[in-house]
Amino acid sequence: MPRFIGIFLLACALAAAPAWALEQPANPESGSDWYALARSLQDGQKYDDALAAYQQAIDHGFQPAGALMRMAQIEAARGDTASALARLEKATTIAPMVLSLLPQIGGIPELAGNPRFQALLASAEKARYPCEARAESRQFDFWLGDWSVTGPQGQVVGENHITRDHRGCVIRESWTDAYGDHGSSVNFFDPDTRHWHQVWTSDVGTVTHYEGEFRDGAMRFMANGFGNVDGKTHYRRMTFTPNADGSVRQLIEDSDDGKTWDTGFDGLYRKQATD
Repeated sequence: MPRFIGIFLLACALAAAPAWALEQPANPESGSDWYALARSLQDGQKYDDALAAYQQAIDHGFQPAGALMRMAQIEAARGDTASALARLEKATTIAPMVLSLLPQIGGIPELAGNPRFQALLASAEKARYPCEARAESRQFDFWLGDWSVTGPQGQVVGENHITRDHRGCVIRESWTDAYGDHGSSVNFFDPDTRHWHQVWTSDVGTVTHYEGEFRDGAMRFMANGFGNVDGKTHYRRMTFTPNADGSVRQLIEDSDDGKTWDTGFDGLYRKQATD
């Protein structure tokens, strides 16, 4: 082959090659560099080149789920809904909650009304915020509300405000007794131990760690080592029982041996009247 023909054919091949084949990141072995290049190409609407660069980032193990979301944006912008949804579904197999981050990267407005897309978003939200749907995390919901608390003789002993926080993962207590002292607790279900926990503290410096479970229609907590400032181990158990009329009974019992129990507190919670 004459030399000039070979040069001509090479020039034609280079002219036909996509830009990504010519443009390389600073370090072609770096997935993050490929991802950065892809972002730049996407912003410049060089979509074919951007898709190729994102694939290089994936091949180098850099943020594959994020790259697939970005690729889905490109596919949707080009009107290829099927490919965009396929990219998103693959992303969720890598990181189930990743689609909940879509708003942070601009979303995919072209898919806003697509039922399949909405189902993927709902699944991602559920994966990101499991407490909202997890049945165990809702077992203590009967304690939520603003309460007036009375003792066994009907005397007012305080009031309590119980709220849910952190997308249903935490229940917060704010207690004020009849003497003006205050206390608070943080309550949560631990999916690893399958137990509920309460950490209680007050303005008199008391700190108590409880662990328990919802069993036989009541939330049952136990604190081992409670009040052992005298060198002895003491025990405290605390039971919250929801009643049919919407009230809640809180019973606290103390023991020196874990066998014989004395009542330390017996309170009935009734919802405060609302205007």
